[in-house]
Amino acid sequence: MREIFAGRFSLSDFASWFGTGVILAVLWAFLSTNTSTSEYFPTLPAVWSALLEDSATLSRHFWATARSSMAGFALGMLAAILSTMFTVLWQPARQVFSFIAIVLYSIPLIAAAPLSALIFGTHSSGTALGCIGAFLPIYLSGIQAGDRASRMFGEMERSYGASEWDITRTVRLPLIVRGWFIGAQSGWLWAVLGALLGDFTGGRWGLGTFLVGTLSRGDPARVWVIVLLCVLLSLLGLLAIKIAGRVFGTDSSWDTLESTVPMESTANNKKKRNVATGLAQMAVFLIVWQFTAWMINIDGGVFSSPLDLLDLGLSILFGSSEISINYLLIQFGSTFFLAFTGIAVSLTTAFAVASLQYLFPILSRPVVLGILITQVTPIVAFIPLIAFYFGRDAASVITIVVFSTIYPSYTIFLKALDSIPHTALEVIRGFGGNTWAELRKVRIPNAAWMSVVALRLAVGRAFLGAMTAEYLLTGTGLGGILGQTRSLLDFRFVWFICAIIALITFILDVLIHAFERRIRMLTNNFSHG
Repeated sequence: MREIFAGRFSLSDFASWFGTGVILAVLWAFLSTNTSTSEYFPTLPAVWSALLEDSATLSRHFWATARSSMAGFALGMLAAILSTMFTVLWQPARQVFSFIAIVLYSIPLIAAAPLSALIFGTHSSGTALGCIGAFLPIYLSGIQAGDRASRMFGEMERSYGASEWDITRTVRLPLIVRGWFIGAQSGWLWAVLGALLGDFTGGRWGLGTFLVGTLSRGDPARVWVIVLLCVLLSLLGLLAIKIAGRVFGTDSSWDTLESTVPMESTANNKKKRNVATGLAQMAVFLIVWQFTAWMINIDGGVFSSPLDLLDLGLSILFGSSEISINYLLIQFGSTFFLAFTGIAVSLTTAFAVASLQYLFPILSRPVVLGILITQVTPIVAFIPLIAFYFGRDAASVITIVVFSTIYPSYTIFLKALDSIPHTALEVIRGFGGNTWAELRKVRIPNAAWMSVVALRLAVGRAFLGAMTAEYLLTGTGLGGILGQTRSLLDFRFVWFICAIIALITFILDVLIHAFERRIRMLTNNFSHG
């Protein structure tokens, strides 16, 4: 996979990938002619005919989503660039922007979609969601690159009398720009997903609008057309970012935010200060939110305040609301159970596939291609296909969660299996061990603890996948409540669901991150002891 995006693409690589494509085409032809699978896998000529039949309508849907994606991506990248530079030049601002990033990470885009439509209108909803989705990976990737530059060269520059501005201009900025382009790859994919989710909230044109219509038509050929158009839109954006990176001299190998895990841990003497800082950030955030809601002062809960949500929560708790506390807990339990079941299946599958690649290297190309398709295809594009195969029940929700989380999990496990010290492998080989012995005795034991890292990265995406499937397919869980609240006049329910999901995701992230730091400390002590 890295050979393609890193520019080191030889004739043998081309032949290997071309052969993989031929194998997949033959497999598709077999599935489309097999009596048990032909209902879900139409022939390639049938897909082409469906594309030509609706070409005029599909072109308008495609360009509507493309415009929303590009506008959201441009706004998100501009906001990320300005935020990164402001943070680098004025370090106290980092705490503020870091908390904003945590809040954005904690809210699944599907939960923010109704709010985006209420605040920005249905025509601009996709752009707003695309902006939110693109901002986070670009900003965090730039910040991580700046920190890496400071650790590598900052002290040396200071020893020569360089000022902070000189260090930023000559050392940090080149690596930050490279980080922006790395984050832009993931940011573009999130911008496309945001645009598609924005289509669900209303509007006449957009691939998301066309996709919703196919759910009730039962036409697999048209569904595959939408999937291919979504993949095309994603790949065109990635290609444009790749070309821009080469033009600006910042080209890098294929990477995403989800496959980048910071390795530093928090010192014990800083824990209390970090807790106090976090509580202060949360208090400031709630005060600003409350003040903004008072200033806007829109009736009907279109922009609800923290006090409004507190009042709604108390009414639900004491039984004076339209939604009872028992019903809310049951639906939350359903979403929570399906999300973590999907995570378990995803982590197990990703670890098994990554391990099998070392035993059977011939599987590498098809596996990488299949995993890459799940990354560049927005999860909502898979929903009609999964509805055809599994129906509108829990199996569909779990499958969507697996599709949402398998790429970052696979990438983390593959890197962990590949980062084993060469001396450890030489010991196994010195005693006559084969590839299976290396995998069983060295690679798997040393890589198993990375499942904690994969779990942390999968939680947010799992809730997004589960709630999206519930919103569009099953009508149950928190996603189902989100769909029901759109028909209510009191939009506080929408804000309430967003607040619940954000709080739960944030708490889970903190707990898993603390456990991750503990595992890292034990691993380091064991390796040095």
